[in-house]
Amino acid sequence: MQATPLPPSDAAPPEAASASAARAAPAPGAVSRLLALTRTRPGPLLIATLAGIAAAILSLTPNLVAYQFSLALLHASLDQDRLIALVGWLIGGTLAGRLCFLASQVSSHLMAADIQTELRRQLLSRLVNVPLGFFQDHSSQKIRQVVIDDVEQLEDGLAHLIPELTSHFIAPLIVIAALFAVDWRLSLASLSSLVLGMVACMLLMRKRHDIAQDFYLNQGKLFKAMTEILRTMPAARLFNSGAAMQDRVEEANGDYVGTAHRWVRGALLPNLVMQVLVSSPLLLLLPLGLWWHQQGSLDLATLCFFVFFTPGLGNLLTKLAGFSNRFVQQQQAFEHLDMLLGAPEQSEGSHTSLPEKITIRCEQVSFSYHQQAVLDNLSLTLHPGTTTALVGGSGSGKSTLVKLLLRHWDVTSGRILLGERPINDYTREALRQNITCIFQENQLFDMSIADNIRLGKPAATEEEVIQAARSAQAHEFIMALPQGYQTVLAQGSTLLSGGEQQRLAIARAILKNAPILLLDEATSQADALNEHRIQLALSALAADKTVLVIAHRLSSIAHADQIVVLEQGRVVEQGPHAALLQQQGRYASLWRMQHAHDITPAQPTSEPSSPALS
Repeated sequence: MQATPLPPSDAAPPEAASASAARAAPAPGAVSRLLALTRTRPGPLLIATLAGIAAAILSLTPNLVAYQFSLALLHASLDQDRLIALVGWLIGGTLAGRLCFLASQVSSHLMAADIQTELRRQLLSRLVNVPLGFFQDHSSQKIRQVVIDDVEQLEDGLAHLIPELTSHFIAPLIVIAALFAVDWRLSLASLSSLVLGMVACMLLMRKRHDIAQDFYLNQGKLFKAMTEILRTMPAARLFNSGAAMQDRVEEANGDYVGTAHRWVRGALLPNLVMQVLVSSPLLLLLPLGLWWHQQGSLDLATLCFFVFFTPGLGNLLTKLAGFSNRFVQQQQAFEHLDMLLGAPEQSEGSHTSLPEKITIRCEQVSFSYHQQAVLDNLSLTLHPGTTTALVGGSGSGKSTLVKLLLRHWDVTSGRILLGERPINDYTREALRQNITCIFQENQLFDMSIADNIRLGKPAATEEEVIQAARSAQAHEFIMALPQGYQTVLAQGSTLLSGGEQQRLAIARAILKNAPILLLDEATSQADALNEHRIQLALSALAADKTVLVIAHRLSSIAHADQIVVLEQGRVVEQGPHAALLQQQGRYASLWRMQHAHDITPAQPTSEPSSPALS
């Protein structure tokens, strides 16, 4: 299938877009970009356009038949044969017009479906190649809106607006040419009011676009507020903040309704002027025509011709007004698509294999997020078969360092080496094969428990899945479920506790058996019993791996090979537990705070609380 690149926009890049830029005239940009998309399918576009033009011309059949019927009456020549011919002409022209219209619609809709499919492929391809940090900046709801709703919105432009725009304007132009060929005086009289109506329509379009931007903006805010209150209703009620949430929805609803009222009020006068001018050709045409006929400079047949064909020209303006609103929606969809398709792709190296024993080195790594410094000249080495723990307050850069190792983003300066190569020299697939992560919340999918575990190794046998579950302390609770390993975990399922879900994630990681293990508060939400089981599972997982762990509970990382204390993105202390306690620095202060009620706060317990780190 031929690729359909989205045509570039004249608007500013998404990160530089502003309300004023969004208020630029939408129609020319939307039309040009829709045309650029349709030109990639010239065959269906040609069929849709020609069939649409034919349908528009054949739609004049009733006018022609009525005109011929009036001529026959004027000349007293309406016999039976003439009447049968006119009826046959009317039926045949009408049927042919509908068939041409159907051919145009079928061709344009098939073209639209083809282009939409290719656009969605492009969007998904871009999502695969953007940095993972992109998903932190853009919610899944917003991305879903672009990929599904906004691409679907383009169906109106591709399947309807472009073919209709051509056909609806060709037929009136033919009529106008015929009118001038018959009598230029009546033509000018007929078109003068239409020209004034077109000016009013253009003013209406300009004002409507400004208000439409506010309307769609407030509509989006209302939907966001409604989604938020529905999603957080249980928590809002527990904290007695339901009224405040409802007030936010009411405020958003008030803005939305207020904009709708302003849109309607602003359109009343222009619509009234336009409707009067559109319906006025006969009011000016008939008096002038009858007067010229009375003066002997205009025959009755010519006047009848104008009477039958001029009123239809008013539909041109009403359709133009309708097109303006639809093109605003098309422009909105293109702006949303630009946000996604304009996202920079992350570079990818060519090396597909990493060393068997991987040393990780961060060399003077700095990173800024939205121009806010997060890591500052950080240097750190993680040796194979050792565990490094990151300690520090919120915002110190612990999770950011983990995400840089996963290439959620690339460093602002400095470099991260895996073995002897920078991390961006490897392919994304190679990195993902060699790194396993376990976070506080791990995603389970709408599939069986066995298939959820098998994500770590798609080709794993049933025996390997069961062995991984045993090592993760998960086999017992899995077998207690209704269908055991074949139990399907539906989205939002409450079959499993948080600790059980965590052990499934660990089983998946055990099955993957990657040499680098990243743990971000893997036991923070577990109760005492589940924490012990998770720690046992992590012991099986962490053996002989390069481990980086984030933990706020210092007792769980007291036996790490090295503990790194971060503050404001910098390493302020580094070393094993005992040495850091002797320094009486930041780490020792944190340890005393967490063990203020212990009898011997300065020493770790005789048994490691984190077997994975012993």
